[in-house]
Amino acid sequence: MLYLIIIVVGLFGEAFVRNGIIVAGDASATAANLKSMESLWRFGIAAEFFLLICAIALTLIFYVLLRPVSRELALLVVFFSLVSIAVEATAALNLVAALFPLGNAAYLKAFAPEQLYALASLSVKSHGYGFGVALIFFGCECLVLGYLIFRSGYLPKAVGILMQIVGLSYLTNSFALLLAPDFANRIFPAILVPAFVGETSLCLWLLVKGVNMEKWELRAEAQPGRRAAATIQGCGFDRAPLAPRHPGPPAPRPDSSQGRSRTTPAVSVAARRHDPALAPLALQPSDSRGCTEREPDGPRARRRGIRRAQSEARTRDPLRKHLLGVVSREIVTPDAVRVLQPTAKPRLTLITCYPFNWVGPAPRRLVVVAEPLLSRTPPVKTVEGGG
Repeated sequence: MLYLIIIVVGLFGEAFVRNGIIVAGDASATAANLKSMESLWRFGIAAEFFLLICAIALTLIFYVLLRPVSRELALLVVFFSLVSIAVEATAALNLVAALFPLGNAAYLKAFAPEQLYALASLSVKSHGYGFGVALIFFGCECLVLGYLIFRSGYLPKAVGILMQIVGLSYLTNSFALLLAPDFANRIFPAILVPAFVGETSLCLWLLVKGVNMEKWELRAEAQPGRRAAATIQGCGFDRAPLAPRHPGPPAPRPDSSQGRSRTTPAVSVAARRHDPALAPLALQPSDSRGCTEREPDGPRARRRGIRRAQSEARTRDPLRKHLLGVVSREIVTPDAVRVLQPTAKPRLTLITCYPFNWVGPAPRRLVVVAEPLLSRTPPVKTVEGGG
């Protein structure tokens, strides 16, 4: 929605305000229009600064949206955008300065009317050049933005290519304005068409289609360097319930082999930088002491927990060690009891709330299943001697 507001306000300021008041090559007519339509001119200036406020918020959204692809390049987009916004805000001040020579102050009587009209026109022209310089940085932003969109996997590649064409169009126009102004005036209509198509395509895609959040979450989970400690309920070959997690110790359940009750322990897991689907899980059955650590519930805790769960799980047992590998990962509804059904062979099932950024009881569950690859029992040492 912010992008649509920026496009609409920008078109309004350029097509209806400035093009309706400025008369190219005629300083007197431009000055007369500024005097007769001063309120519209001032409204256009205010709309320009409102546009820049929306652009700052949109910059933050783009950073969060594209950070999973490359944090460094997403930051580069932010830097280009902020510089472009600062230059454009400075250039917009020239629109205010265009009104000063046309006022009724007594000191203005020292100048002839033609001189005052020329000063107003120079201020308007300065804005045009300042806006062109701002588009240099915005063009660089669009190039990097288009590359990130192309590489993202959760936004269409065609939109990424169109945004890179937008960046090239703005760079061509702006450098032509500085190096060959007459040539820039001739190519401006041709430059405007691909720029409008590219930006409108991205705006409409975000507004109508949106982002594939499942792919965004998976890309964010796989981002290198995002390590965190977490705890996920369920361990060994137990089945974790598909209910939302609640604080407090897990409920005890009977142990048929020992004739006593034990608590379902917790699995402490650690994230790695490789594909979790190919990474083995090292597991040792836990003792009866229950959960050893618990992290506060919430979207961030769930997200950190499943990132570690998809990589490896460890518990302690001095007698046996099991090596497991992830065999499946799926997103199910909370009533999908099939994931709790008994299986012919032992398996480890880890379940967490999904989406990770959901506040409150999540509508789905992410289920990660691992099966034993190797089971090894160390030899039992016997001590000779009496006693």
